Amino acid sequence: MSVITVPSLRAVALVVCLFTVSGCETMQSLTPTPKAVTSTSKAPEETMRLAHILRDDGRLAAAYEIYAGMDKKGQLSPRELLEYASVAAYVLPPQDALPLFVRARQQLAKGGQLAADERLAVCLGIGRGRLALGQLEGAEESFRCVLEVDGNNVAALNGLGVTLSALGRATEANTLLSHALEQDPSNSAVLNNLALGKLGAGDPQAAIALLDTGNALRSPTLALNLALAYLLQDNEGQAQRVLAQNFPGIRTDPLLDTLKESATRIRGGQSPASELLAASRRSLPLETR
Repeated sequence: MSVITVPSLRAVALVVCLFTVSGCETMQSLTPTPKAVTSTSKAPEETMRLAHILRDDGRLAAAYEIYAGMDKKGQLSPRELLEYASVAAYVLPPQDALPLFVRARQQLAKGGQLAADERLAVCLGIGRGRLALGQLEGAEESFRCVLEVDGNNVAALNGLGVTLSALGRATEANTLLSHALEQDPSNSAVLNNLALGKLGAGDPQAAIALLDTGNALRSPTLALNLALAYLLQDNEGQAQRVLAQNFPGIRTDPLLDTLKESATRIRGGQSPASELLAASRRSLPLETR
């Protein structure tokens, strides 16, 4: 038997899969990387070209290391610093990428008003970082900044929906998440968060209707929340079935126990969004069979 340490229910929490961000598809994959521009810094052109090639080829961890090395040497222009932050958002948790986005915003602002794509990338990165840290008012401000640039941005609609849900503004959150799902009907993170809204409204059956349609098979996030919804209906057998079906080779008893604890807190009055956001910051050992 071996033990694998993974982000505890980070998949359950969001993305913010949110974001993501986890043992599932991540909200980080929604972060837009600014288009490459001609380097105006003193960074060696060949090194920057390699960073762009790796980034565009999807080898983001390798690109991140190159950007990090150049940053330590002070070789990045403000625009390249934003490129670095955007690549880091794929590699690091949102809260760890946050300082890079803050620095990029500060450096870009020295040259005047940020371009639309710069403002979008900066605000989205800062919003995700603030949400991951539980700084909900700041996250709301940042996600609204993105929507001022692009009112149909799915990542920002999703992030703002999660934020407002955690703030107890369920109706607004549901409207935003529904709009996000209209823009991207296959987006598992948005579907997940809509289901959480149903749980928060005390309607686990509606959450089950959203999730138990085969979607759980392609997303650990959805599977975990589907199991939670069944537990909130006192249907432990169905919860066990979902976990066994979606986590083959893993001992699911620890997962089930953790979900039971969350269900107990939710029944006690804790909002699902707040409960799962808190759960995303803990670690859970998963044991293979």
